[in-house]
Amino acid sequence: MGIFIILVCLIFAYFAYRSEKLWYNPATIMLLVWAFILSMYTMRLYGLYEVKTKVYLIIAVGLLSFFAGYIITSSANPVKYVHPPADAEVEDNEKINYGILKICGLVVLAFLTEEAIETFILLRSGVTLFDIRTSLQGYAEYDFSEQLTSLRTAVGPLYTWFIMPVYNALLIMFSIDFFSGKRDKGLIFITLGCLLMKSLKEGSRVTILIFIIFLIFSMAIEKESVVVSKQMKAKIRYGVIILLVIMIALSIIRISQGKKSLFEEIYLYFACCMPLFDKSVQILDSSVWDMHTYGALSMYGVLQLPVAIISFFNNHIMDWYNAGKDVINELETFTEIRISDHSAKSNAFATYFYYFYRDAGMIGVILGSTAFGMVATAFYKNLKRKIVNGLATKRAMYFYLLIIQSLILSFVRIYFSVASFAFTFLYAFIFISKKKVVEKKEDTEEDTDTDSDTDTAVEAVE
Repeated sequence: MGIFIILVCLIFAYFAYRSEKLWYNPATIMLLVWAFILSMYTMRLYGLYEVKTKVYLIIAVGLLSFFAGYIITSSANPVKYVHPPADAEVEDNEKINYGILKICGLVVLAFLTEEAIETFILLRSGVTLFDIRTSLQGYAEYDFSEQLTSLRTAVGPLYTWFIMPVYNALLIMFSIDFFSGKRDKGLIFITLGCLLMKSLKEGSRVTILIFIIFLIFSMAIEKESVVVSKQMKAKIRYGVIILLVIMIALSIIRISQGKKSLFEEIYLYFACCMPLFDKSVQILDSSVWDMHTYGALSMYGVLQLPVAIISFFNNHIMDWYNAGKDVINELETFTEIRISDHSAKSNAFATYFYYFYRDAGMIGVILGSTAFGMVATAFYKNLKRKIVNGLATKRAMYFYLLIIQSLILSFVRIYFSVASFAFTFLYAFIFISKKKVVEKKEDTEEDTDTDSDTDTAVEAVE
């Protein structure tokens, strides 16, 4: 059944590409990602468990629903070139607020540098990067665990509502500024500094992967409206290669304490989500209790701020919302994904399908995936419309890059369940200002014996 789903994904992905004439449309991205994930799992290397037929059914229904959402939004919201009125000139301006962006970036850089120094001190004392990472993620407790998280504990919710969203925004703004901005040297220094400090602190590869995604797709999108020189393409190519080398180096350091090879580590990174998804579905289906979360899981990050405001006034957090948090913590538990001869455990990578399935079963998968497809396509169409009509695209591209991240990493989770991801959308309105200038020509007549004069009225709309 897996091979059949792969073939259908490829056919539908090609259909979407032919329809849009752009390969970075949401349907093509999502379907190609899952064709790749299923292809990796179908090989079943290193003794991966064989998943049940129901898992394939959920995935098939989820992908078809996502594609249906794409079709619905595309049909209802076609992209057309809009001719400006003959008597008006519209100039759509967007400006990167470099000052605010760099001030916020310096605060984040200082925070991440302090955290990285703590990690460096521990590494010098003989603690491994593997132990540091497992401690940070809450998988194990060590004598140094409290020291690692002391700064995050001190800032409290600001880590989720400011530090991480601004960090995410820096990666996006760097990508936008590199192709359609002034390539601000201060922004480049701050962004790369934050990336390196965070990678050192956590030994994280996904942060580098996300940055690579932003760079590649920014270049692809900007090619539609600006000329990307060969020199610029070469810089991006070399930059991506360097980032990939850093990712490989981090992987080697992290597996040095274990028994896995580098290829095995990379393979399991993409294929482990299938047995993890299967185990999670089995646990849910075997329960005699109603374990559905009714939106609290998939929308946990989006709901965090309104729930925090409500709880501030009534001094009580809703049990329904807490159920979503409990499931997120539950998914962090390590689970066996391979047969005993190749015993190994993984966690977290439950796929976005499970989040919707946990919310409301198969109905949740259908409704959630359809809504996901509609939302992703709406952001894409907004960006495409601006490109076609020659309007400013910075804020639209900012939003769509976040959507692309959620599509490519859908084999991990639905990213709207992550509060820092949801808050990153809001910072677009702080770091990118928008002004629309409309110039209208008005004819006035003083009387029948005088010539008409043309006055120009300029109106600025923030």
